[in-house]
Amino acid sequence: MYTAYRLNDPHEVMHPHKHTASAIRFGLTGSQNFTGVEGEDITFGPGDMVLTPRDTWHNHGNLGDKPAVNLSVLDLPLVAQLSALTFDHDYKEGNERKQQQSARFPTDYSARVYGAGGLLPRFVDHFRGVGGSSPVYVYRYDPVREALEKFRDWDANPYEGLAIEYIDPLTGGPVFKTMTFFMQMLRPGERTLPLRQTASLLVAPLEGSGHGIVDGQDFGWERHDTLAVPGGAWMEHVNASATDPAILFIASDEPAQKPSACCNASAASRAASRSGWPEPRSMARAQRTRLVSHIDCPGGGQVWVDGTTLFVEHMRRPAGTRTRCARATG
Repeated sequence: MYTAYRLNDPHEVMHPHKHTASAIRFGLTGSQNFTGVEGEDITFGPGDMVLTPRDTWHNHGNLGDKPAVNLSVLDLPLVAQLSALTFDHDYKEGNERKQQQSARFPTDYSARVYGAGGLLPRFVDHFRGVGGSSPVYVYRYDPVREALEKFRDWDANPYEGLAIEYIDPLTGGPVFKTMTFFMQMLRPGERTLPLRQTASLLVAPLEGSGHGIVDGQDFGWERHDTLAVPGGAWMEHVNASATDPAILFIASDEPAQKPSACCNASAASRAASRSGWPEPRSMARAQRTRLVSHIDCPGGGQVWVDGTTLFVEHMRRPAGTRTRCARATG
């Protein structure tokens, strides 16, 4: 994935263009960020996510009186690696070149057609752009923030906290075939358990502050930062506040890996993130290992597997014990 911060000056609107890379724009500052996508003019603010699917004509700007900043996330590296990356800036309506797209849909089109969960108008053509992506071009922050608040007292996933994914309402799958996005809440004082996955992540805090632990290294984060988590790295998040939740916007390339069955994740216990084995830094030697069981014995431990090799490790080494590595049979 590729990410960049975009600063738009007051009343600045750029010319329409399109590209084969799919992209999103995530509002950070300013309430009058602007993106026109295939004739749907969208004004958005902090926490709103706007889609510009592959090969859709779009243009960006700022309709307000103050500078506005948004975050862009694209699957550009993957598309470039496949030798499929193209750009086009020659936008025309009829045979006339235009500096801005003409509006062809109501400004609330995405919300009006797809805003009621579980309901789909049958009289609407749901094929938009070149197809293959979500027909919803803007996902507003308020609904997802309200949903997170409703689940605040629920038992969370210990590795991700409370996370809500943005989906394509036609398929129930991710908004793009190459990237998915979700919003994550860490309750006051919450710390996630160590998780390692083949997918790479981009983490953009929207509310609160805390720190991420990536392969044993601490990275403090606060609002408007961006943290990159490479695939194969151990990851934990800690909310530094004892009173307020932290809200993180997450981008993942998980969908690009799933068709080839390359996508997987490994989980570790809280003990694994402390001084005992396996510390995240020590796991570089076992990039293909996965946790298969915990050991109920003096000192405790875990069993990891890599191909035909079992790694049997103590979390705490009682006197007279030692770490052992044995070759699996069968």
